[in-house]
Amino acid sequence: MPLSGPFTFNIFALARIVRKMRSQNKIRLVIIIFVLSIGAVLLSCNSSKPTAPAIVLPDFNRQAYDIQNLDFSQRWFHDRVPPGFVLNFPHDQHGVIMSEWNGEYFYNPFVVINQGINYWVGLEQTSDPRYLELINNYTARLMIEGHRINGALYFPYLFDYHYAGNSNMVMVSPWYSGFAQGLALSFFSRVYETTGNEYFKSIADSVFYSFVASDTTLAAWVTMIDSLGYFWIEEYPFCPQIHVFNGFMTGIFGLHDYYMATGSIECSELLRGGCTTISHYFDQYRVPGSICYYSLRVHEQYASYHSLVILELRQIAKISGDSSFSVMADSLQADIDP
Repeated sequence: MPLSGPFTFNIFALARIVRKMRSQNKIRLVIIIFVLSIGAVLLSCNSSKPTAPAIVLPDFNRQAYDIQNLDFSQRWFHDRVPPGFVLNFPHDQHGVIMSEWNGEYFYNPFVVINQGINYWVGLEQTSDPRYLELINNYTARLMIEGHRINGALYFPYLFDYHYAGNSNMVMVSPWYSGFAQGLALSFFSRVYETTGNEYFKSIADSVFYSFVASDTTLAAWVTMIDSLGYFWIEEYPFCPQIHVFNGFMTGIFGLHDYYMATGSIECSELLRGGCTTISHYFDQYRVPGSICYYSLRVHEQYASYHSLVILELRQIAKISGDSSFSVMADSLQADIDP
């Protein structure tokens, strides 16, 4: 560390004091003070770790689901294959994936975090240290790109987005997504769980706080409590909310990974709240005999999305320990079976 600023001043000021002192005891005292000063400087140099404020949960409806402890083989992403080390995609000098739009390259938070999860899969399955090196590079980039707002860490989309091509529904840059936040919570929680490195936990803690901050009047938010008291994770935080089903459940998977890594009581309560919301609103997503709705506000229907929701509901059944979510998945399957 270069000797400059207040640190330099302390050294030379102490040196002048020592020269003026003839008492051996006083010199010893100064040496002790000097050592303590160095300790204070070193502690301040470690202050770059993310921190989140104390957690106070809002009021919301939640049933007493028995949140399950699941090993990695039982969790979401378990069927991914380690990606290897050939970077066959656009990337920066540190190997971090980049996206292209109109001839310009940028960091898309979903794409970056999703690729980071792929490298975690490689680390967890092979223990190859090259995966950890890439994970560290991805983490460094995400910390550069991230926005610290009201104690929470958000990963911004730095482009405007027209939802479903609708010119009246525009997410204006910078905006934040419960889907991406859920992926980020999974990523950092799992890396912490795998490596035991407290730095990754400190990041996960700050991402988790974004799920607690549910005030939709703020500049950044990804969760909210509706007028009936149900907890939502919003992939696209519009007002009024649109409640995209897939994005919501991806957020729940992130919360479960954080719970598995930390045992957070507050996280378990949010998980119960999320499962309670699904149970209450499922019938509004389902279209009997047809494809389910993508969101509650805009009733798009996608066959591939319908199949994905079936798998996600089965995962919610594993997380909650409640077979009723498997029954929901079965009903959606019956809606598309010939």
